[in-house]
Amino acid sequence: MDVIAETNIDSNEPIVKEPYVSLVFESVDEAYWFYNSYALHLGFGIKKGSTAKSFTSGDVIGRRFECNKSGLKTSKEGEGSSTRAHRLTRVNCKAKMDIRKNKDDNWVVTGFIKQHNHELDTPRKAKRHRSHNVLHKDKEVKNLMDQLYSAGMGPAKIARILNETNTNSSISAKQVSMHLSEHRKNNIGNEGASVFVYLKKQQELDPNFYFDIELDCNLVLRSFFWADSRSRNDFLNIWGCYCV
Repeated sequence: MDVIAETNIDSNEPIVKEPYVSLVFESVDEAYWFYNSYALHLGFGIKKGSTAKSFTSGDVIGRRFECNKSGLKTSKEGEGSSTRAHRLTRVNCKAKMDIRKNKDDNWVVTGFIKQHNHELDTPRKAKRHRSHNVLHKDKEVKNLMDQLYSAGMGPAKIARILNETNTNSSISAKQVSMHLSEHRKNNIGNEGASVFVYLKKQQELDPNFYFDIELDCNLVLRSFFWADSRSRNDFLNIWGCYCV
């Protein structure tokens, strides 16, 4: 279900669909992303709140999504005795959307509070909220990160390109770096196999080609050493000069 209903002809501004009691969704995820999209256009982030379970089966039959400034909590910075509160991250905001599972296995909105007790952000600033800042986890975006990195671009430039090509994107260089690091970690075994195949091929082409590899306890490549005929001959010639 799209949260944008249509565009206002006079102002050319999008008309955002608002949740209402009896609105039906096919799944919890659909309801979450609808409310999250609604929140982005209005200027706030959301989080998953309480759940309700069936007394008989134990299955989840109710779910609440709420403004991320609900409740009362103080964020802190620093460690140990030097810890100090620096700003309020929650102000007990009551804005929320409740859904409940019906007999048709659909999810129906049973409660909706629109009003917030704090100022809302602009859509541009709202993208920084955790619920909206998830584009870097998208599979296609990850693939694009890998391609740009393979083309020789660094994390900062990759993040800038992604944000320029998508107005709803707020990807940071740190998020790009974390993905690239995880990608390399997940492909260590594959990279090691590729290195071994390449070295074996060089050894077939050059009988004096030498290589050795070091594996860790999980049989993952840690390091390798190689020397071709020319390198070995150069070493022997230089070493011979020192021995004279």
